[in-house]
Amino acid sequence: MFTSIYTQALAIATILVCGIAIWKGGKLEQHGAGACLVAFMASLVAQSATPAQATSFVWLVIDFLFMCTLGFLGWRGGKAWPILGAGFLLLSVAVHVVWLVDIKIGAFAYMTATNVAAYAVLGTIAWGTFESWREQIALGGVRPDA
Repeated sequence: MFTSIYTQALAIATILVCGIAIWKGGKLEQHGAGACLVAFMASLVAQSATPAQATSFVWLVIDFLFMCTLGFLGWRGGKAWPILGAGFLLLSVAVHVVWLVDIKIGAFAYMTATNVAAYAVLGTIAWGTFESWREQIALGGVRPDA
């Protein structure tokens, strides 16, 4: 599962960013971080419990559902970061589709694009958490959506 330093760093970054978002973020950030953790755990389960030929399809479904979740959060929440995160996940979904349709992109390009998209989604969650934290400080420590 965690065969390279990149996947280990992604796991640590996911747990840290999502943990901080759940701890310090508003409701929107907490829901986004929770969806990110669910997608992360589902990807780990898919990698270990799915045959190698079907793993890419399962990852496509997971990323698509996570993209739809972030899109819904952005639509209902009125903040920009979930829409930006959904856009990065669209890149990941597109790469999964290209890989499954068997257009020759190469394994390195596939892994690079999905990893860059994953880090970018974490960056949007961190950005949303930071903005929510700034709003809390401006309101005297009160969560604006509580």
